Amino acid sequence: MRNFALGITIGVVLMLSLSGLVDSFPSRSYAPPIAQSLKPVPTWVNQLNCVEPNIETKAQIDLALEILEKTEHVSHITIGAYKYLARRPFQDTKSGTASVCSLDRTTQREILSALRRRNYFRGAIVHLNPILVLRRLGPFDADIQAMLERTAFAENAVGRPSAAEAPRYVHPNEFDLRPLARSTLAEFGSISAELADRAMAEIDTTTLGTSAAQLAVAGNAEGALEKTERIFSNLLEEHQGAIPRDIRDRMYELAYAISYGGDASQKHLSPIIGLLDRKILSAAPPFGLVELSPARMCDVLEHIGGEIAAERALKPPCDRDPRLYAS
Repeated sequence: MRNFALGITIGVVLMLSLSGLVDSFPSRSYAPPIAQSLKPVPTWVNQLNCVEPNIETKAQIDLALEILEKTEHVSHITIGAYKYLARRPFQDTKSGTASVCSLDRTTQREILSALRRRNYFRGAIVHLNPILVLRRLGPFDADIQAMLERTAFAENAVGRPSAAEAPRYVHPNEFDLRPLARSTLAEFGSISAELADRAMAEIDTTTLGTSAAQLAVAGNAEGALEKTERIFSNLLEEHQGAIPRDIRDRMYELAYAISYGGDASQKHLSPIIGLLDRKILSAAPPFGLVELSPARMCDVLEHIGGEIAAERALKPPCDRDPRLYAS
């Protein structure tokens, strides 16, 4: 009987696919990894405790470096090397799986040298994975900071995708690395007053604007926290009922911006708490979108800290493990 039911289910799915009805489901009903990488999200969000790299992980890092050093042109194998160096690998430990900690300074300099050899510091970054590599390297070199600044404030969209970086579900117009560069600069924290003021003037409800908010708050631009809170609150008022995914993403990015304000952020939690009392639309492929609690904001409250955040953390959905319900 179970096999019969399974056969019926598979048959229905195949019929829907052949008839084109699957395309009638809400578009972008899930966020593919490549699209997720483009979003201005801090690296501390939902990150596991890290461990030091073991012998196997070190060998993999060396192999990725060797590929970059011995190849000249962008190809699938160089993209794979960039991807490996850009994302923290995982290792099996006695207590389970854990991510690997930051790279040691020697490895950082070797990666930076490989990027220089490939001429990635001549203009704005034009591929996704190299900028993710810079994010993992951190602000230890002036060239990294300068490259990110050029990318963050380029006049036009930056992000020419290579063949291996341009899956069919990411529209070329969405391949803009400027928000990611701005978010990375905000996380680095070494922001000049001039840069923070420039970002302050560009805060709005687009991805470019929400990442500008992160940069302005992190750079202590005057009035940045207040402006970010006001825009966030207005979005909440404008969207009653379940919050659409694109608006949810902008709200999340504004919440991350508030989190960059240090202790001062504790006075600007109102829209974050307001969002926790609402429902957001989240992906449940292949069925479309479902209403869930925005539990990811529990991580933000924990990151900001303070009495108000601690009090709200005792209520749903934060009284459960946020990582089980984050959306």
